[in-house]
Amino acid sequence: VIAEHSAQQLKLKIQPLTFGKSRNLFAADGSPLNIIGSVELPIMIKGLFFPQKALVIANLNEKFIIGEDFMRNYNVVLLPS
Repeated sequence: VIAEHSAQQLKLKIQPLTFGKSRNLFAADGSPLNIIGSVELPIMIKGLFFPQKALVIANLNEKFIIGEDFMRNYNVVLLPS
């Protein structure tokens, strides 16, 4: 997911969710998140490009959150330092 303000800063085109594609997301404390649409988010890590569709959330405290689906799709492994 990406914060609305981050999507706007990156000048990403926010697409409205299509009928029948609505979702309910909740924060860790159980409060509902306001999904306003989706974007195609270009993610680059160490020179590698990962195109990702992301939901846009109003008033999200973080700039973006990479989810388990991204990590699973791209075989991401987090190594503690």
